[in-house]
Amino acid sequence: MMDLESFSSVKLIERNGWVLSRQLDQEAGGMVVQQVHDLGLDVMLSKRVREIKVDGANHVVGVAFEDGEELDCSAVCFAIGITPRDELARVSGLDCVPRCGGIAVGDDLRTSQPDIYAIGECASWQGQTFGLIGPGVEMAEVVAFNLTQAKLHAPRVFKRPDLSTKLKLLGVNVASFGDFFADRDGPAHLPAKHNKLVNGAAKQAQTVKTLTYKDPFQNIYKKYIFTSDGKYLLGGMMIGDTNDYIKVSPMVKTMKELDVPPSQFILGAKKDGDGDGDDDLPDDTQICSCHKRHQSRRRELRQGRIMQGPGRRQVMHKGGHGVRRVHASRHDNLQQDQWRPWATRSRTTSVRTSATRAPSCTTSSA
Repeated sequence: MMDLESFSSVKLIERNGWVLSRQLDQEAGGMVVQQVHDLGLDVMLSKRVREIKVDGANHVVGVAFEDGEELDCSAVCFAIGITPRDELARVSGLDCVPRCGGIAVGDDLRTSQPDIYAIGECASWQGQTFGLIGPGVEMAEVVAFNLTQAKLHAPRVFKRPDLSTKLKLLGVNVASFGDFFADRDGPAHLPAKHNKLVNGAAKQAQTVKTLTYKDPFQNIYKKYIFTSDGKYLLGGMMIGDTNDYIKVSPMVKTMKELDVPPSQFILGAKKDGDGDGDDDLPDDTQICSCHKRHQSRRRELRQGRIMQGPGRRQVMHKGGHGVRRVHASRHDNLQQDQWRPWATRSRTTSVRTSATRAPSCTTSSA
């Protein structure tokens, strides 16, 4: 949808009470809705499309909602995620999840047939399918290791994937990390050390506390979720200012005890000249989940110790006595727009503009 300027009005239709309801709570989602309103888009919440209306030439003329309301438009664009492609697995006799679809796999990612594996969006692990690239890459690594290294090492299993996301919605920076709904649904996992510290008090072990910061003037919202003693960060979400994402996300993954009080996450200010403040990150901090880029690589690029070349990269020794050439990995040269997710059905509709009325566009998300 690169030609939105050609439409006289654009409406965003959301079936839930706020946008990005799978990543944000109501307050954060409402804040994003207001910012989208400020950009000139009309957002219609809690609306479900029942029918797309067309004329005799099969051109879009409007949509009808489940509540009976109708809306005239000349184009419809759907953003409804992915649906697992499991048709081949079903006709082959593999066990599939009946309701949401997907090929049922175990922790080793084997299907009901031990010699067949399933990974990516087509795989259903513990009743869940993942439309993010990160879990798919983790699945691929588990299967590849077990097929090539299992005879020499203990087999790996697929564990709870990292569903942290950082994106930009119509110019609005949004991020969620860790167990970002632990305050609403209860924590899915707690550090083993924390469970010991609560002296067997099961009720207290399930308690979390949140720290929230909201700045309506700069459109910034941050919520961090901690264990009840404030010693472990479980997850959170950010709107507007997402610079701390690459710092807090590794804290959740490693589940290390915090060496600063929770208030420091909100009140701690950057020093002048610190920029994004990422120079003090550990080398194993993952910067990009798409291509498994870590802080060590970013630091080498900044220091000039890696020079990119076609099909290879040059790595300079710290002593500066020479350059050692090594072939780049596949992910070093793979661009994000070249990535093709596993077995995904894409649902899109063509855009057609009626010549008899002022064009308008409706965008529907689910």
